[in-house]
Amino acid sequence: MAEGRVVAEGPPESVMEDKAVIDAYLGSHQDVDLGVVTGRYSGDIDASAKELLHEIEEEHDAAVEAAEEDNA
Repeated sequence: MAEGRVVAEGPPESVMEDKAVIDAYLGSHQDVDLGVVTGRYSGDIDASAKELLHEIEEEHDAAVEAAEEDNA
């Protein structure tokens, strides 16, 4: 739903690929396919997506390390 209207119906796989759903939940003009970034779908990851993925991995690793130190 978006703005009180049903945007798409059907199985999750088809709803997640629906342009109206993507625009409603993520905004229009999405340049990065999050399915490719997260590994849910195979495909090419462009340079900006690779950089973002690297930043996320670094933040994750730092958070895990900090949590381990707090629990030691």
